[in-house]
Amino acid sequence: MRELTPLCWQLLLLSTLVYCSLGQGGASLSISPDRSQFFKLESVSLSCEVQGNSAGWRVKRYTVSGEGSDCGRKWGKQQGSSCIVSLISSDSGVYWCESGSGEHSNDVNITVPDGAVILESPALPVTEGDSVTLRCRYQGTPSNLTAVFYKDGSLIRTQTTGEMTIPAVSKSDEGLYKCTNSEGESPESWMTVTDLSLPASLSVSPDRSQFFKYESVSLSCEVQGNSAGWRVVRNTSRGILAECHTDWGKQQGSSCIVSLIPSHSGVYWCESGSGEHSNAVNITVPGMSTNTIY
Repeated sequence: MRELTPLCWQLLLLSTLVYCSLGQGGASLSISPDRSQFFKLESVSLSCEVQGNSAGWRVKRYTVSGEGSDCGRKWGKQQGSSCIVSLISSDSGVYWCESGSGEHSNDVNITVPDGAVILESPALPVTEGDSVTLRCRYQGTPSNLTAVFYKDGSLIRTQTTGEMTIPAVSKSDEGLYKCTNSEGESPESWMTVTDLSLPASLSVSPDRSQFFKYESVSLSCEVQGNSAGWRVVRNTSRGILAECHTDWGKQQGSSCIVSLIPSHSGVYWCESGSGEHSNAVNITVPGMSTNTIY
């Protein structure tokens, strides 16, 4: 895995799942318009779509400045089941739906850069085979400037129209995208491509993304068929890639038990000897002394 920019790490490590799989609560967070980057003062609608009774569910966020709160408390305006936000730079962060009992939905990253260029790319996962259009936008005129698009730091295409279309996305299209034009460069955004035929899934117990220092977490590979050869792998925020029971974690049967410290913050997934992989999960262990986690 390539090294991520500091902003991308902040957003990814706040997020529950890189692949934005649904949580256990039967809810999902929808975003309109469906993109992850916005200009200042643009408006976005965030809605909790709940199976059954939606009472008690609310939109929450955790910003890159380390502030967590509900919609309507210093930010956002509740309108029915939706939260309407007129965005400024300090609104950049991770948003999700949560019930009063702690059940949660998928997470969505929102970035409001200080610059004048953004990349319009889907905030929610796209499914293999979908057609996806990425747009490089400038906050001003003209709107359709020649744009250069990058994936994982490598140039992939130059478009005079300012937009590029992937007719049928595949898992190989998943990654970090950005664009440049004559007015500047956009931030990077992660595009998630859902593979409906993943051979394994990584489960986390307790099922949350943030932990206090020295708390214990169990990570298990749930495999369709033979589980031999599968192991839990991680890439920490320091860019160190390793599997369980090398210099971290203790293998117990099919699970990896970790007593967490801040340097364990990172992305975890299951991987087979042949390179197949599961969904990925972000785990954050704040370094500061705090009595609150989200």
